[in-house]
Amino acid sequence: MIEDRSGRVIDAARRVFLRHGYRRVTMGDIAAEAGISRPALYLVFPSKEEIFTAALDCYFTETLAEMRDVTVKASGVDRQLAQVLEIWCVRPFEMGQANPDSKDLYENGLAFATEVFARYEAEVDVLIAQLLKPLVRAQSNVRLPAVQIARLMVGAVVGFKQTARDAAHLRQMIGGLVTIVLASLRP
Repeated sequence: MIEDRSGRVIDAARRVFLRHGYRRVTMGDIAAEAGISRPALYLVFPSKEEIFTAALDCYFTETLAEMRDVTVKASGVDRQLAQVLEIWCVRPFEMGQANPDSKDLYENGLAFATEVFARYEAEVDVLIAQLLKPLVRAQSNVRLPAVQIARLMVGAVVGFKQTARDAAHLRQMIGGLVTIVLASLRP
């Protein structure tokens, strides 16, 4: 029963946080969206921060599964990288652009869910490194391990999000990065 209620609360919290951002949402808002009382909500999650962390963890788990699925279905490392970076970076960027109230989700996620963010970013590093490994092994020019190249790419893309004017500009910068990295790794 608690697990069902917990899932219902997480789903409701995700909807409310996406609509209003972190700061404007109250425990009462989450309870109302989940269809439970505030006291019942506090039995499941003692704080908004814990709900937020659980909602982020759930979102990141789903997103990683989607990215892994894309790497199996897409042909060619360039297409795989483009789709992984689209899901990981462009999609949340577009959500923030579409709803300015939700822009505080990222900064509050870093404040309250540091471990979840770090684990997610590390998983993205690993996923990108797995895509790059065959290319790194097949060439002799670049003497960096695939995981280090992946880390550099992830760091660059995080920076791109900070300077992009819009989603098209972000995609353009990501496309340029993928082109440069793959060109350097092709024998």
